[in-house]
Amino acid sequence: MSKVLYIIILSTFGFGQDSFLGLNTWTQSNILGVSGGGYLINPQNDFRNAAMLVHAKRHIQFDVIKYPAGISSQSMAGALQLKSHHFGFKVSRIAYGIFEGRSVDNIKTEDYSAEDIQIQGGYGVKSNSGKFDFGFNGGILLSRLGSYHANAITISPSIIYHGKWVDLSFSAHNHGRALSHYGKSKEPMNGTLIGSISRSMQSLPIQMEIDYIHADDSNNTIIFSGIYTLTNELNIRGGLSSNKSNLMTDVSFIKNVFSDFGFGIGYRAQDINLDMNIYSYGPSSIVVSMGIAIFY
Repeated sequence: MSKVLYIIILSTFGFGQDSFLGLNTWTQSNILGVSGGGYLINPQNDFRNAAMLVHAKRHIQFDVIKYPAGISSQSMAGALQLKSHHFGFKVSRIAYGIFEGRSVDNIKTEDYSAEDIQIQGGYGVKSNSGKFDFGFNGGILLSRLGSYHANAITISPSIIYHGKWVDLSFSAHNHGRALSHYGKSKEPMNGTLIGSISRSMQSLPIQMEIDYIHADDSNNTIIFSGIYTLTNELNIRGGLSSNKSNLMTDVSFIKNVFSDFGFGIGYRAQDINLDMNIYSYGPSSIVVSMGIAIFY
């Protein structure tokens, strides 16, 4: 029962359709550290902003995230450059665990599992003036619930404007079409619209960002995030969102303070980058992750 409840919660802060929860569930480690924000902070940002591929160095990355209730995700992503063209790929898997099988008469049946697999490709290019970055990614989601399957194709375009004082971005995420559904219900795939503004401090090695996420179900969110670069090798990141007010309870003041809060540390040693992140969802639920990127 706890697993089913947590999947329902996961769909709430992932902004995803019920049949295609894996479209927006976080599968890359550093996203936890900025509470789902950071669309302009880190080039290795889970393909959420394909225009950021323009700033990504050639690399391959592996990430593991452990959610409560036995849910986990694994992903592999990479980026490369051919002249002025930037390409990326990503393969991710979300395992929702084993469920106890029951008939409509509550008779024990065979247990079953559920998982989502998503395969994506991305492209980014810089304008001749250097003021704009353009990008898009597309992919396919293969979802399985026991012996049932649901599949969808998606496309996510984005644009970044580099101003004198701030960087601005607009992106549309996971707009697409379902190829098959669970059962007879057909859910729309309207995706989400995201606006971002980011500024790097002149006196301190700090980059701050505000993201506004508009979902079709009116579940709109504002995310505040930032990264502080201590040295060329070490950085720390953090984030919180407007979801905090919905997660606060009367359990504990301290736990409420740290609900909907992300924190992460990244360390680079030559051509290897390691990062660890945590995200607190509610007063007692913690998500942890680890990632490693190899630059070549």
